[in-house]
Amino acid sequence: MAGGGFHALGEHDHAAKTHCSDEMTSRIAMVAMVAMVAIVATVGALSSYLDAAIPANAGLCKINSAIKKTEAVHLWNYFHSKSTCPSLAYFARDLAPADKQASYRHQT
Repeated sequence: MAGGGFHALGEHDHAAKTHCSDEMTSRIAMVAMVAMVAIVATVGALSSYLDAAIPANAGLCKINSAIKKTEAVHLWNYFHSKSTCPSLAYFARDLAPADKQASYRHQT
């Protein structure tokens, strides 16, 4: 510092100031690049997860559909067994000899 309170920057001061400014700029650029890589990696991971979830959900829907079809078949078979059994009993009663028809009428 000069005697009158006035300080003139020398060549060394200017170089040091420029060096610090360049170093700070490169650090900011590095942090920005790391942040961008982290964001892109996160978006890629989410996209990959969603891409894997879609076929898994489709598989679950397919399994649920097969279960519903099986339940429908069981109900249909139950209905037929309950409706066919009395029909066969009435048919057997009607085809039975006349002396046996009286005993079948009490059972049906």
